[in-house]
Amino acid sequence: MPERIGTLDFVEVQKLEIDLRRQKLAELRSENNLPFCPLPEGNMHVMLLDNKFYGNLLEAIEEDAKVEQTAEHEIGHALVAKALGWEVQSMTVVARGNTLGMTITMPTNPMSFENWLYQSAAISLGGGIAAEMANHKAHGCGSDMAYATALANLAVSRGFSTNTGQFLSKAKNLAKSALSGYGVGIIRSSAKNLFAAKTVA
Repeated sequence: MPERIGTLDFVEVQKLEIDLRRQKLAELRSENNLPFCPLPEGNMHVMLLDNKFYGNLLEAIEEDAKVEQTAEHEIGHALVAKALGWEVQSMTVVARGNTLGMTITMPTNPMSFENWLYQSAAISLGGGIAAEMANHKAHGCGSDMAYATALANLAVSRGFSTNTGQFLSKAKNLAKSALSGYGVGIIRSSAKNLFAAKTVA
């Protein structure tokens, strides 16, 4: 006899839990624009009732969502750099320590120090702006903002801007203008390619 829990037997309770987990997985996929992947329909008592299996599956989907959002962030850096005529040397969404991803860019043409400051700051801020354009919460932007602020302080000290706020606002507008030239569709499709490749050099 199955163990009784209230008016439902144990198997019925487990089936209800499975339905709730399926609903949660569907919500995660929808929220993060993940492709639909049918859940396994194996032995109910061996696979579908295995809480550890479903716990790991949920964690995997949530981790994939984080990596895909990181890809959007890194693509933002790359697209701003490309729009400004810089070379994108490499991109990765392979986490290293506290860094979820990294994009390395280099200017290809000579420019004034003032322009270098503004363009560098715009590229740095482009990651968070791209994530917001793709309707995802900007994350991992702390170091980007710190770098852009350091550039702003340097610009103020050289007389290129009256204050850091003015400099950052101009750099942010430069990044937004660059990204608007590509649009959300390019950001998302490029991010999916980077998500699949993990590293592009």
